[in-house]
Amino acid sequence: MAQSINTMDQNVSEIKSSQISDAQMRVIMQRAIESGLSPDQIESLARSRGMAESEIEKFKERAERLYDNKLMDEDSEGIKINTRPQVDYPESLEERLPHSAPTQVNTNFGFALFKNTDLTFEPSFNVLTPRDYLIGPGDLLNIDIWGASQHSYQEVVSNEGSIIISNIGPVFLSGMSTEDAGKKLETILSRIYSGLKDGKTSMKVTLGAVRSIQINIVGEVVLPGTYNISAMATAFNAMYIAGGPDENGSLRDVQIIRNNKVVAHIDFYEYLINAKQSNNIRLQDQDIIFIPPYENRVSIKGEVKRPMSFDIKVDESLEDLIGFAGGFTGNAYTERVKIVRKTGKEKRILDIAADYLDAIKLENGDQVQIDAVLNRFENRVYISGAVFRPGIYAIDETTTLKQLITKADGLREDVFKDRVSVFRLQDDLTREHIAVDLNNLFASNLDFTLKREDSVHIPSIHDLREVRTIQIEGAVKLPGVYPYSENSKVEDLIIQAGGLLETASTANIEIARRVSDDTSTVTSVKLADIIKFPIDKSLAISDEASNFVLKPFDQVFIRKSPAYLPQMLVSINGEVNFPGKYSITSRTERISDLIKRSGGITTEAYINGASLIRKKTLDKTLTDKAIDNITMEKESSNNINILRGEFDIIALDLDEILSNPGGKSDLLLQEGDSIRILKSLQTIKVSGSVYNPNVVPFDNSLSVKEYLANAGGLTKRSKPGHIYVVYANGSVRKTDKTIFGRKYPELRAGAEIIVPSKGERRKLSQTGAISLAASLSLIVVALINTM
Repeated sequence: MAQSINTMDQNVSEIKSSQISDAQMRVIMQRAIESGLSPDQIESLARSRGMAESEIEKFKERAERLYDNKLMDEDSEGIKINTRPQVDYPESLEERLPHSAPTQVNTNFGFALFKNTDLTFEPSFNVLTPRDYLIGPGDLLNIDIWGASQHSYQEVVSNEGSIIISNIGPVFLSGMSTEDAGKKLETILSRIYSGLKDGKTSMKVTLGAVRSIQINIVGEVVLPGTYNISAMATAFNAMYIAGGPDENGSLRDVQIIRNNKVVAHIDFYEYLINAKQSNNIRLQDQDIIFIPPYENRVSIKGEVKRPMSFDIKVDESLEDLIGFAGGFTGNAYTERVKIVRKTGKEKRILDIAADYLDAIKLENGDQVQIDAVLNRFENRVYISGAVFRPGIYAIDETTTLKQLITKADGLREDVFKDRVSVFRLQDDLTREHIAVDLNNLFASNLDFTLKREDSVHIPSIHDLREVRTIQIEGAVKLPGVYPYSENSKVEDLIIQAGGLLETASTANIEIARRVSDDTSTVTSVKLADIIKFPIDKSLAISDEASNFVLKPFDQVFIRKSPAYLPQMLVSINGEVNFPGKYSITSRTERISDLIKRSGGITTEAYINGASLIRKKTLDKTLTDKAIDNITMEKESSNNINILRGEFDIIALDLDEILSNPGGKSDLLLQEGDSIRILKSLQTIKVSGSVYNPNVVPFDNSLSVKEYLANAGGLTKRSKPGHIYVVYANGSVRKTDKTIFGRKYPELRAGAEIIVPSKGERRKLSQTGAISLAASLSLIVVALINTM
């Protein structure tokens, strides 16, 4: 040992962490602590002597662990490191298994124990030193002496099996138990410490660090091989390290072989089922753990708590198997158990009665099936309908209908006693209906005896008639359908519906009543009886009406007053003296009336630039469809989407309206109308298929041709015969063909000349709508913001 340490001091660069045991490392740390070196100082010293950086990290981790566990005993003559034994277990089973091996769910009982990463079976070192522990090379022994004399020794058992004690020499301890070693050391040390003989001095031998031993695990095991483990380890530790048995291995007879003899047979079922670690002996160096193949493996399925495969010994029975499976579940059919057995040629069924479970011996490959109880009852009846506690009840052979009704807390007040239905399950599982008159049954001493699975239904009077409702529609707060109540009157229904609205007409309330004639044999032309009478806002009605009682399915209509009309707003903007919103004063008010109320037009008003923006109504379906079919470059504008969705724009002939009030151009106003009158415009816009689309000042002396010439002329893809003009008020004029050639529309200030291209097939009305959107988009946005 001393030679190894000296060599390490001289040739640090050649030392590997794997070459030094924990016991040797503790001695090195003992010297480091005695010299006052910290782990960081040890690291710096190793680096300065040429140790590889990877080895430094490994040494550092071990040094820090040992250094943190030191216990300084200042009262003793020496300084001792009192550490717990450390065992370096292999990496996890998942990391050691071949990555190509498929992961399977093992249904063999107990096999999952060795795959559980939360369970390691690592030996506990927080216990007293076992008295029967056999000392061997590599063990670190702590020898403590106290009393009349005090001293502490910390010695490592050499490869020759001895420790060296100062002033005494080597003492052979290998193969001795810690108890025997303590007795031997006490005899030897009594030569130095005389107090050990007369009891004035005491001594104790404990393990400071445990050596590692080498074992072999063979047979049907997941990872067979040779393993270095702690000498404190047992067969359970070793089995976990090796991953447990493979698919063909058995947990029932794991054998520990020592010096070519079987020294223990371990049945893991004892631990898994009864929590007993029978024969879980401590392993020794060169022990062999042998896992044999299974002899009899059977499976159990169905209503048991652990439906899995189990290894069964020759002397174990079907009852033992059910015990291994945790016993029956609460839903198990326990009277008989089925076994599917292979005879070597075919399969056969064994039907085992419950009394013979302990007598049946199982064979390899048997499949045991535990069935569930039937989903049926031997003493169940149902009762539903007009009783206080409908549901399922238990009966015996003498239970009667009267007794069942009593169990259900009796009949409800709405019961219909004339005909109670009893549905009975017959022998062939068909249903039989039996009618019972409860009036006669309760009036006599007779009764009706029930059978299992009878279903009794006692009807309610409400079940036998249509759900009765009444309906109110029109000028009430909450129109709709309401449940009918006896003796309800019109006033009651109106109050139930939240009362009358301000628009309600009290002059004419109408009630529609079903025509009912049960004896009629022909179709009636008349569909309903109509009753009318007046009512005021306080719901006061005439004596005749106040006595009118509603019947089921009556429909009450509260009409809207024809004289009631809420205020309707319109707006006028642009070149008028008092722009803004106005309320329509009569149904006959027109555009000219609104202009007059707004103070008339200003001197800067452009007569040809007036338009009306009107909210769309439901009768605009065809117009909407036409606008949706428009396709041209301006279609992507947000403004055209506004026009399509909500508004119609109407071009106004303002000159005609002002000169002829009430004429055909002077339209009646509607709620939401908005009139816009532009300022005088002084430009002409040329767009479409021309070389230089532009906007130029308006010149009354120039024609359409001349404006097109000023725009660079028509392109090759232009359609000269389809040129059209869109005026400021949104109206459109197209080019006409005559026998003398083309007649272009008249030009006015603010107009736009549009030249279509070839391939663009647009209807005139569509083109006009798009041009209107382009010309009046700003107007629409402004009007929407003011509404």
